[in-house]
Amino acid sequence: MSGKCYAGTLPEGGAVEFEVVNGRIGKVTPTKDSANLPWLMPVLVDVQQNGAVGFSYSTLKDPDQLRAIATALLRHGVGRVQATTVSVPLETLRSSVALLVKECAADPVLDALYPCLFHEGIFMSFEQGWRGDHDLECIMKPDWEVFLKTDEAACGRYLTVNVGPEVPGAMEFISKAIAAGKKVSLGHCNPDRAAIREAVARGADRITHFGNGAAPQIHRFRNPFWEFLDNPALKPGLICDGFHLPPELVSCAMKIKGRENCLVVSDASSYSGCKPGIYGNGKRQLEPDGFLHVIGQDILAGSSCQQNTCVNFLMRELGFSLLAAWRQCSVIPAKHIGITLPRIAEGEEASFVLVREGDKAAVIEKTVFMGTEYPFAEN
Repeated sequence: MSGKCYAGTLPEGGAVEFEVVNGRIGKVTPTKDSANLPWLMPVLVDVQQNGAVGFSYSTLKDPDQLRAIATALLRHGVGRVQATTVSVPLETLRSSVALLVKECAADPVLDALYPCLFHEGIFMSFEQGWRGDHDLECIMKPDWEVFLKTDEAACGRYLTVNVGPEVPGAMEFISKAIAAGKKVSLGHCNPDRAAIREAVARGADRITHFGNGAAPQIHRFRNPFWEFLDNPALKPGLICDGFHLPPELVSCAMKIKGRENCLVVSDASSYSGCKPGIYGNGKRQLEPDGFLHVIGQDILAGSSCQQNTCVNFLMRELGFSLLAAWRQCSVIPAKHIGITLPRIAEGEEASFVLVREGDKAAVIEKTVFMGTEYPFAEN
């Protein structure tokens, strides 16, 4: 059976051509005709992604909603996602993740796209500002049995759980999560240095969207950010959509932690891919420039962008090369959730992105995912 033929330049160097048949890569051969070929990039990886085109992983009601999100992601080059759930009533959340894992079990495309889940809500600070845009009525003290029941609904697919370490019960929760093989991330919290260090000693090793999920006004010294930066065990998530963090903060965090220890994320909300307007029962506004915020407050409501926008931010604002920016948003986050991305090699899953370099930006032509093409689309 003949398939579709592709040619391009590999990130490690050299131009190749190959055929894709039945979702797999056939024999890969070097080609000397390398002029004007696109880059053959691995798929982008987003380890904090909440939904798109009006739908959220926290409130899924039918399979078509999940597939709409998946298509939007693939059109932006995103091929591996740690689907993130937020603060909603527990029964709503459990029903939603049960639907997600059921569809993944029945559909190899969804199963490959969503290798794991991130439980961002609900064990965080009760304080205004520090809990961000999360619903106070849904916030509770860390409770292992509550989480375990939600993880059971997700068939154990939760890999990461966010905790505010200063909240009563947090330390015992962290120990149980680590013992169960989960990753613990610290965020939407206002702990002191001692609490952060104890959380790290118990196994917490990452920071949920560093610099965000915080009160707009804080004490210049007595805040968690200094210990977050100083503690070598903690790997920061960095929202690089151009609104959440200024370039100099991202640059500083990467210099302190090292690029290999920084997790660039989109924090894309369910409103990503939507038209500008008022959403969330009149509580959130998406501006024409992509700025998504709580109406009347200096609090962001997630991002309206996908991970390819973060690639462009790194190139435009920090001077990254295309290859370095793509790696930061692909290979590095994949490593931190323990997955290996498909390679351009015979027999491998045919999942890759055809990319050209524009003016300080990555120009995606199309994504090929398990052999199917998804042309780039802005929304």
